[in-house]
Amino acid sequence: MRSQTILNNCVKLDGSELLPATLVFADICSQVTGALLAQRYGGKVVLGSAGLAWSVLTCLTPLAASLGLVPLIACRVLLGVAEGFLIPVNSHIVASWVPAEERSRAVSAVIAGCNCGTVAAFLLSPLIMVSFGWPYCFYIFGSTGFVWYAVWQIFAEDAPQDAKSVSAREES
Repeated sequence: MRSQTILNNCVKLDGSELLPATLVFADICSQVTGALLAQRYGGKVVLGSAGLAWSVLTCLTPLAASLGLVPLIACRVLLGVAEGFLIPVNSHIVASWVPAEERSRAVSAVIAGCNCGTVAAFLLSPLIMVSFGWPYCFYIFGSTGFVWYAVWQIFAEDAPQDAKSVSAREES
């Protein structure tokens, strides 16, 4: 009991220390769900919906932060769920589109692309924050997701046989 009192006096915990973990935990927990949804509804719908949800939640993050810690944590958990769909749904899409002997390379390219996006965000965020303020990081990156979603809806298909731009020769 005494050690707990000493700890409480030395370290003031307000709950914000949980914030970084919320997104990661939700991300991990939603991966199996993402894979199952992709098998049932197809990668185009599931990845598109997850990308749209990610964009909306990213843009809402500054508002959630202004409302308090609980709304911010809720927003980050939902953001993590949407983000958690990324790898399993992309793997489902790769399995539908890419020949077996080329799949590991394709999945590696997808994962590398995600990491390149993270690096770009880390490089751009300080410039955006200094120029416009921290909320604009969320508005700008969330808005790029809306652009991605529009392009995805126009060009993406679940399988090559569904795509008008794929010839019969390419399908075989």
